[in-house]
Amino acid sequence: LQRIALAQTLAEEPSILLLDEPFSHLDTFTKNTIREDIFKILRKHKITTVCISHDTQEALSYADRIIVMKEGKIIQQGTPENIYQYPKNSYIATLFGNENILSAEFSKKYFNKAKKACIRTEHIQISSKKTPLQAVVQHQKYMGRGYEILCTIEKQKIRVYSLQKIEKKSVFLELNEENIHFF
Repeated sequence: LQRIALAQTLAEEPSILLLDEPFSHLDTFTKNTIREDIFKILRKHKITTVCISHDTQEALSYADRIIVMKEGKIIQQGTPENIYQYPKNSYIATLFGNENILSAEFSKKYFNKAKKACIRTEHIQISSKKTPLQAVVQHQKYMGRGYEILCTIEKQKIRVYSLQKIEKKSVFLELNEENIHFF
């Protein structure tokens, strides 16, 4: 029903279109196929589209601009790349898949900045050499292409991605401070 209504609307070639969660309730394959086809049509016909979505990965994949709202207020807007790479606060960082929010105490001890911070899992590596960041492996979750490893350093939880399952109880982590965002 939803697809028929969308097809009828597109046939009229509107100048602007509002889509409210148009791909929810679809399986992953169907959602990806339909979304790709619809946005190809919308771009081809230059139809301005406002699409409301709670699926941030979906929004990153097709949006030209993203507006993040919380409690009815705009808290950040920009290109998908800008929103993802430079979140203004920890809410936006976690909304777009950043699972590593570092406490101000942790940041002070390890980075000499007494501010809350975030770093994405893809910016942390398990090191083969000794580093100041020795972590205890708490849990591993298979994700298809690799493993999400939950570690702790003191009380700080840190998620790391690894292509291989970790057999050790503790690991050393390596990261580039340039990839940390302080709030």
